[in-house]
Amino acid sequence: MLSAWLQQAASPARYWEPMEPHGNAARVRCQLCPRACIIEEEGFGYCGVRGVLDGGLKTFIYGRPSSIAVDPIEKKPLYHFHPGSLVLSLGTVGCNFRCKHCQNWSISMVDAADAGGILSQRPIQPEELVEMCRREGAEGISFTYNEPTIWIEYVLDTFRRFKKETSFYTSLVTNGFISPEPLADLLAVTDAYRVDLKTIDPGNLKKFADYNQPEKVLESIAAAAQRGVHLEIVTNVVTGWNDRAEELAEMAKRLKEIAPLDTPWHFTRYFPQQGYSAPPTPMAKLELAVRLAREQGFRFVYLGNVREENSDTICPECGRKLIERRGYSARALVSKPVCPDCGARLPSIVL
Repeated sequence: MLSAWLQQAASPARYWEPMEPHGNAARVRCQLCPRACIIEEEGFGYCGVRGVLDGGLKTFIYGRPSSIAVDPIEKKPLYHFHPGSLVLSLGTVGCNFRCKHCQNWSISMVDAADAGGILSQRPIQPEELVEMCRREGAEGISFTYNEPTIWIEYVLDTFRRFKKETSFYTSLVTNGFISPEPLADLLAVTDAYRVDLKTIDPGNLKKFADYNQPEKVLESIAAAAQRGVHLEIVTNVVTGWNDRAEELAEMAKRLKEIAPLDTPWHFTRYFPQQGYSAPPTPMAKLELAVRLAREQGFRFVYLGNVREENSDTICPECGRKLIERRGYSARALVSKPVCPDCGARLPSIVL
């Protein structure tokens, strides 16, 4: 029997269908992500936060963050989206991947059943987040830290309220592993979609994230690009996993087919984490990734998690500095997305 805390936390979930019972146990199919988990009464899906109670799918984390902070938008990282602004950032527990090198494993690999001590003890309603943004001087809100789509009910309710009542921006930091219908609902109210492109090798994805369909993430990236949502990509180059020249080259080729060449692409350095102890990414591998991306025509390629990174945004036509960065501090040197020296249009920069 589910604990009293879980029963109290249960809230109706979206994106599911009933199935024939298994014996006396009710069953449903979750349709939120491509795993399409089949879940029985009082059981949970792979993400550990969506389960069946009283015959219907429930979310057990609605309005219950494990982490709330006010961050620079550059920390997401989003480099071409309201540079220098502060963003209210929230995360909860659980994930629909199991990345062995996850930096936030202490929340992403925790199930709702075990998370009572680190989650908000009362639901924080979307209207409270609006007031929090105003009070903290933030210009927008971001669901981040763990995979935001697994508490999509809360994200949608929050973003819709923000869109209806405020001029604050909305952003997601996501693995892009989501089914088409819920993705379309999210993109309708999301201003910035920052997605991880971890690998395009099915075997690698299975080895590190326990799933083998990287094309689902590519489809999400394509959908965001087609809708015109601001898009930025992060690839964490992991030693001995996705760092082969052949894979990096193919990744750049595939991304070119679905995303504009002005899309900012961040290659970040891996450091040993949680269940993976290979040494940090050699700088030569990161430089190779940058070169291969630029060879495919990507115009804004950045390095992250490196000590001597040069993260300024430079006009790709004439070399003028457009956005200056020092760590997570940024300053836009232009007032509109056009280079003042050569007149080049910069459609990927949102000021």
